[in-house]
Amino acid sequence: MIPLRLELRGFTCFRRPTTVDFSDLEADLFAISGPTGSGKSTLLDAMTYALYGQTARLGGTGVRDALVSPGSDEMAVQLTFEADGGTYRVTRAVTVRPSGPATDIRLEHLQPDGSFRSMPEGEKIRSANDALERIVGLDYSGFSRAVLLPQGAFDEFLRGDAGERRRLLTRLLGLDTVERVGRRAHEAAKEAERTVAGIDTRLAEDYAGATPGRRREVADELARHRSEIDELDATLATLDEELTVLERRKAADAARRNATEALAGLEAAREEQEARVRRLQAAERAEAVAPHLDAEAKAGTRRSALAERAASLAEAKAAAAEAADAARARRSEARTAREAREDAIGRELEALAAVRPRAERLERIRSGLEGTPSTTELAAAADGSPFDDEAFAALEAGLRTLPALRRSHAAVGRADRRVETAEVAYEAATEALDTAASTLAETLEQGKRARARLDEAEAALLAAQREDHAAALRADLAAGDPCPVCGQPVGDLPHGEGPDLEAARAVVARRTDEREALATRYQQAQKSHASAEAARASAATERDRAREAAHEARSAWAEAVDAFPAPLDPDLRAAGREGLGADDRRSETPDGAGAATDIDPASLDPDAVETWLRRRHRAQLARLAAAVHAATGGREPAARRRELEEERTALRAAAEAANEALAAAERRLESATAEAASMRERLDDADADVASARDAVDAALARSGFADREAVTAARLEPGERTALEAARDAWEARRSEAERSRNEAEATLDGASYDADAHEAARRRRTELRTTRDTAQAKRGSLEGELGRIDEQLEKAKELREERRAAEGRLDLYRTLHTDLRSNNFPAYLMARVQQRLAAHASSIVRGVTDGRYDLRLVDDEFHVRDAWAGGESRSARTLSGGETFIASLALALALSDTLAGSRRLGALFLDEGFGTLDREALDAVAGVLESLASDGRIVGIITHVTELTERMPARLRVEKGPEGSTVAWDV
Repeated sequence: MIPLRLELRGFTCFRRPTTVDFSDLEADLFAISGPTGSGKSTLLDAMTYALYGQTARLGGTGVRDALVSPGSDEMAVQLTFEADGGTYRVTRAVTVRPSGPATDIRLEHLQPDGSFRSMPEGEKIRSANDALERIVGLDYSGFSRAVLLPQGAFDEFLRGDAGERRRLLTRLLGLDTVERVGRRAHEAAKEAERTVAGIDTRLAEDYAGATPGRRREVADELARHRSEIDELDATLATLDEELTVLERRKAADAARRNATEALAGLEAAREEQEARVRRLQAAERAEAVAPHLDAEAKAGTRRSALAERAASLAEAKAAAAEAADAARARRSEARTAREAREDAIGRELEALAAVRPRAERLERIRSGLEGTPSTTELAAAADGSPFDDEAFAALEAGLRTLPALRRSHAAVGRADRRVETAEVAYEAATEALDTAASTLAETLEQGKRARARLDEAEAALLAAQREDHAAALRADLAAGDPCPVCGQPVGDLPHGEGPDLEAARAVVARRTDEREALATRYQQAQKSHASAEAARASAATERDRAREAAHEARSAWAEAVDAFPAPLDPDLRAAGREGLGADDRRSETPDGAGAATDIDPASLDPDAVETWLRRRHRAQLARLAAAVHAATGGREPAARRRELEEERTALRAAAEAANEALAAAERRLESATAEAASMRERLDDADADVASARDAVDAALARSGFADREAVTAARLEPGERTALEAARDAWEARRSEAERSRNEAEATLDGASYDADAHEAARRRRTELRTTRDTAQAKRGSLEGELGRIDEQLEKAKELREERRAAEGRLDLYRTLHTDLRSNNFPAYLMARVQQRLAAHASSIVRGVTDGRYDLRLVDDEFHVRDAWAGGESRSARTLSGGETFIASLALALALSDTLAGSRRLGALFLDEGFGTLDREALDAVAGVLESLASDGRIVGIITHVTELTERMPARLRVEKGPEGSTVAWDV
């Protein structure tokens, strides 16, 4: 683990945010110095807390409470470090709450694009701690002994428990891998042994019958059954053809017997068939008479109905006369009740009419109020002052004029915004005109210069033409062209050098194109200038119009205020709206309208005006309600008027209804009388119709041959009965035809042959026996085929199991050998002893260098001993060393352990906390030399010390200072 950056906030003495950046440190050896209590060891505590959530001085109990700065309710530590081939960042934060401190953790990994990404296991404390141990390669105990040796713990590795030291070395050096491999080999050998035994058991129990000999027996038997089935199928096919012929003869013989029997039965029923035919013929003759009988019956029925109706109409006429008498009595009663009550209603309505104007006015206004309060509710809010009709009218006029006042006020705002927009547009148009004028002038100058260059080119061309007119003419002629001098065709053109007229013309052409392009640009610039002038003129016009509109809007606003129909309170201003209540009471006059005054239009707020008007309008309305309420004795005038009018209307309606009821009763009596007379006439006509129908029936009976009406009725058939007889008749004929057809077809099928039932039955039994034999053979064949398939499958599976057994036996031999080899001569204990001896030898070389060859460090019976050359080479326990000697020996062991582990890249830093004060000058120099030599192997070594001489020898120093606001750090390199 190599630290790159440490950040603290609210961590013990580091109250304010503090950062220690190790990444830009050029030297790998540095000192952490500062006065006692300034927080030097706290920096090491912060590292261990970030990585493991505990510190050397506090352990893991109460860490969160003890590490939060006094007076603070939160703390955070963030450590960025390299380990396990990557760069990581861990953050632990503590928040103090009433329920107790709460800890949050976040573990991140540096990505190739330079950003940190959260690790999935880094959001919960337990999983993050496990991940950090895996990344760093050490648990907290190993880290504090091999990387970070805090105060008072230098000698723990030297004089600590031997078992704990072996466990630490086993983990750091990976020696536990040997033990794990041995255990894994033993487990793998057992697993391979179980696999071999399991395969043997399966081969003995599940696959004992799966042999090649048994497979041949089953295959031979299966072939025999397949041959037998083929022979049975051929015999059954021949027998099936014979049975088909016998089945057809049997069916034809049965059909012939059935048809013969059916024909005999039909002949026996021939008389019944003839009776049905006669019955149907009689029914046809009866149907010719039936219409006349029906007409006679209808005429009789109609005459009976008319007779009943005539009697009913006579009763209705008597009832109508009685109802008319009752209606006359009710009309008389309604007239009497109306005359008795209508005069009293009129007098009361006249009394209500006196207060009607005010009441209607109150009702109209009250119905438009929110919640529609009653007259009683409004009257209850009156203040006792009299109602002022003129003041109330002025307030209502003010409310009606208020929307116009609002529109005028809004028009002032719109006009002001229009002026602002016009001013901005005019400034922009002026800038655009200046730019266009500058472009026009510049283009004009360029055109003048182009004109001069064109004049020079044209002059040069003219000079060349004057120099050689012939050459000028020749340049434009070709053989055969007419000569411009004599008019004759030109023959061969004379040769000779003349001025380069083409070059001169090309120059003139270029200058002309240049001038024309500039002329085009100048025309465009003129258009742009003219457009800019027009735009500025338009902007100026719009600005003037906007200003004029703003002036007109303000004038209109002032006129609207002056013409406002309601007198306004002098304090109705936007800045004084909060005090309207008090101001209203101060300025209110006895008439409730307020004092009129001149008001500055710019300061008047329409919202305040509306509030003021509605307040006074409601007060006057309450006074009006009180006046109406007093005039009507506390009753709602409108409601009472409606009650009286409804009562009068009801009385009039009752009288009118009585008149209408009498008229209706008289009309019904008149109608009943007319209907009774008409019904008598219709009854006479019905009697004539009955006589005529009777004569028609008598004539029809004479034609049909029936004796009387009863005979006709008896001969008639119901539709269902007729249908049944016709169906029976047709069915007899159909059965007779079908029986004859069946008999003819059967005789044709037999073709003179006879049916032998015994031969047919014998053939059926033979087929049944053969099918049973074939089914048994097929079942046996299926069983043999299944057995053959299972034998083939078991033979293949047994082959695979034997291959698996051979592979398992190979693994068993391998893992048994590996397990035996790793257990021989106590190999792990041997490796541990060798490692500790190497550590002791390496540390001893460091101790000898520091002590001028006085001490050697050795491992005796799993304990560290020192050999003292000054005491005649006597060996004694390292526990007997003095404080300074113990520091040197412990430091030597720590450095030796770090050297041993350097190849794993897990220990990239070493921090030493104090202990140097116990060394004399010579030992201090020797220790400093050892520390300086560590800077060349890539490790970061930091020491915490008060010894000035040692501090000054370090290539870099991190100074820690303590102040009123907490501790601070600064690099001194």
